[in-house]
Amino acid sequence: MKIKEFIKKNNLENSFLIGYYGGGNLGDELLLEIMQNLFFEAGYKKIKILYFNLKRFTIYHKDFGFIAIHLKEKYKVLKSFFNSKNIVVGGGGLWGLDFGLKVFIFSFIIFFCRFFLFKKVYFFGVGYYKSTTFLGHIGAFLASVGASHIYARDEESYKNFRRFNKKVSIERDMAFYLSEINLNKYTEDVARIEQDIRIEQPVMVVCFRRFTGKHANDYTKLITEVIEKYQNQRFILSIFEPKDIDPEGYSYISNLKTKLSNVQTITDFQYNPVSVYLFFKKYSTNITLIAPQFHAEIIAYLSGIPFLPLSYDNKNTELLHSLNIEPVYIKTLKLVDIETFLITNNKLIML
Repeated sequence: MKIKEFIKKNNLENSFLIGYYGGGNLGDELLLEIMQNLFFEAGYKKIKILYFNLKRFTIYHKDFGFIAIHLKEKYKVLKSFFNSKNIVVGGGGLWGLDFGLKVFIFSFIIFFCRFFLFKKVYFFGVGYYKSTTFLGHIGAFLASVGASHIYARDEESYKNFRRFNKKVSIERDMAFYLSEINLNKYTEDVARIEQDIRIEQPVMVVCFRRFTGKHANDYTKLITEVIEKYQNQRFILSIFEPKDIDPEGYSYISNLKTKLSNVQTITDFQYNPVSVYLFFKKYSTNITLIAPQFHAEIIAYLSGIPFLPLSYDNKNTELLHSLNIEPVYIKTLKLVDIETFLITNNKLIML
């Protein structure tokens, strides 16, 4: 049974949706928007959402009549955990290279809800990878044994979850439901992107990402070298987060735009995530993409946009293998890898 069918056939009224929602990350906001669509289409009304920053909610999401609760509203959060019938974890590679203390606490909360509050806990399209830390494996164990049913988003996650819980199904990431939701309501959102980003001629969109500590690599350095070297190519530079979340990243691409005439536009992420997919799809014949972000790669694939298949974690590798695409590993990324991609798609991006 697919996730969409599971949501329709099981009584998930009075559910509390939790995930890394409200941080302004393209992938997490996309997953939440799809989740809202699926719950709305199934006819549910009493749905609550744990959200980190309510000021961002109307930027990234449509109003489906559900209730968003700020993480700092502790009384409302606790009340929602106690009063909700179901706890639903909606997507994300939570137990992987990006694992941190917040996810560990999150894992313990899931365990607590299952065995102390006696809630039904469902995971939809989640990931668990051997690239996670020692604490990550402990967190994944706590979360797994606390789950009533798990939908793993790839083969590795399925095998890892199955060690702790046999009620596991495998399905692709929920972003693949983009083609199955009602997209008509996002027309105005696409127009809003078009006001900021004009695609009148072929262009390469390049997305930067914060890589520090265990993520450290030469991606930013190599991408910058390419942009500086190929002055006859047109680029749009982006960070798929709000600039207040990644001010250094936004300052970096701002400086590149000031210095280089081939940088056409820069942008941060201030749009409904479904509209980003529709925008890419609308201009797919004029766009190529370089982006290490997991969900940016899915959007490119679904939009029919040529993209450099970068992998910085097992989640990317699993995704690309499922699409029969050979990954380019970011830890061993070389200038020639980017140049080969650029030259291969040269007919799309020449000035």
